[in-house]
Amino acid sequence: MRTTEQRRGKPLHTRGLARPLLGAAVLLGAFVVAGCRVSNDDLKRWESTEHGPDKLAAVLTHDKYEKGMRIEAAWSLVEMKKRGGQAVGMVRLIEELATLSPKERKEIVDGLWKKLEPTVRSPIEGSAATGWKDPAALYKDATASLLIAATDSVGGGPPKLELDSATVDSMRGALADWAVGKESEPVDKRLQSFEVRMENSGQQYGVEQVIRRLGPTAVKRLPALLTAKDAIKSQRVEAIARLVMDLKPTDNTGKADWQKAADELSTNVAKLFDATVGNGYIEAMTPEITSELKKTSGGEEVLKDPNKMKLYLDVTRADRLTYLFGVMKAVGGKAIGQRLLAFAADDNQKPESRTFALIALDKAVDTSNDSDLKALLAIAKGKAPNDVKSPALARIRNYPAADAVKGLYQLFESDNWHVRFTAAMAVLDIMKTDKEKSGTSVKEFLDKLPAKSDAHTGLGEFHSYAKAIAALPDPFKGKEALTDALASPKFSTLMTGIGYFVEAGKPGDVPTLAKLAASKDPVPKCATEDECGWDRGCDVPKAGGKAGETESKPIVTVGDYVNYCVYPQIDLRSKSSDKK
Repeated sequence: MRTTEQRRGKPLHTRGLARPLLGAAVLLGAFVVAGCRVSNDDLKRWESTEHGPDKLAAVLTHDKYEKGMRIEAAWSLVEMKKRGGQAVGMVRLIEELATLSPKERKEIVDGLWKKLEPTVRSPIEGSAATGWKDPAALYKDATASLLIAATDSVGGGPPKLELDSATVDSMRGALADWAVGKESEPVDKRLQSFEVRMENSGQQYGVEQVIRRLGPTAVKRLPALLTAKDAIKSQRVEAIARLVMDLKPTDNTGKADWQKAADELSTNVAKLFDATVGNGYIEAMTPEITSELKKTSGGEEVLKDPNKMKLYLDVTRADRLTYLFGVMKAVGGKAIGQRLLAFAADDNQKPESRTFALIALDKAVDTSNDSDLKALLAIAKGKAPNDVKSPALARIRNYPAADAVKGLYQLFESDNWHVRFTAAMAVLDIMKTDKEKSGTSVKEFLDKLPAKSDAHTGLGEFHSYAKAIAALPDPFKGKEALTDALASPKFSTLMTGIGYFVEAGKPGDVPTLAKLAASKDPVPKCATEDECGWDRGCDVPKAGGKAGETESKPIVTVGDYVNYCVYPQIDLRSKSSDKK
């Protein structure tokens, strides 16, 4: 009769060296195992004894035992409870399987997988009222451990455990069914199982880990979960979306399948958004909200007052929309882009939500045609608050430089100076970053600015334009254009030229500005609510005041702009230079 060491070709006198931590009592136990009849009851008992792993390993690896008994020993190592938080049985199982010959290992693993596979596919048990449990969790962890051992390189070399490809594929399929359900199963059941298993924190390998391990095998099944009835209120929409988007292939392998899944995801999230904007989410949540309100202080008062209940439900829906906006921003895609644009363009929606929608539009702008561009420009030209217009303008930057510039130029005659200012600064930024791709020039930029002095303009516009123009790359000849602007009869062009000296003027420039300082040409008059800034003006040293004390001087004429906004800045720079 051969011992385990003899069968592996190891001389008896070296077995202590092979396992330096194995004591004499354990070795004696191993010999007893090899020399006595072993039953299934013994295997089960050893799962919880101190030296049980060694005894089970001896049965597993010794060819003296019938194949069925060796498979049962492997099964006991799978079912062995963790020790010190470690899956000792699985670690030992993989180590011992690796020592077997390919033929022996295949026989054992085939037999083990016949027992293991059905348990991995076990459905969740229980109910929402009594609580859920997952009888497959332990066996899924065992399967994942075997799969990792059979597929992950060790130190740049081969995997720890060699398994045939058919078994590996079968394990992948079973794990995918555990994580996201079979495609043939009702989607409501699949989503429920997915959510229950996501909540289980006591697993060695959670749902996300398994899906990331499987990649496209599992990813392609995820979007369908969002068509389940309860997806409207699911707290796992973000997790589903994140997994799909994170697992985008880095090469062309599986890219078409992934893109199909991403498009399906975009469509399904968009439908959830539509249902949430409507009454779907409120209808789904009302029973749960009612139940919770009954348990809370003041809840009954809310339930009795229809107006308070409506307000409570509206706030609940707004919170859900905010959640979905985050998901939609991460996913993007055509379907989501269309929903977000339509929502943002709806003046009946709350401004804050419209702003969130435009921010979420980040990756979903369709730059293949100008329909989205027209929609964004319509929002900027419409009656939406400035907080909504601003992200609409930002989204125009998604377009190719020249197309974006052409669109932004359409806003230069807007009566809302905030819109023009944001659009103009965006054009100048495009000129700086994309240079010749912008398809424009400083002259064209200045020509597009409002021609009339009574147009709604802001005090801060002109020196901001001038500073950005002066910083443009050399081919644009920004400083030369600003010098030429001082002779322009056009109000906005002239004021931009003067604005350059707010930031860069020196005492030697005062003679150049002297004639303009005497100008009585008027600047725009704006309502206080327009916040143009002319009425507040610029800060100048207070006459008769203490050092550093200032007062505001309103700007009524072009000369005022030079005297109160430009000259004081030149003076401050001069004094600062003298101190140095």
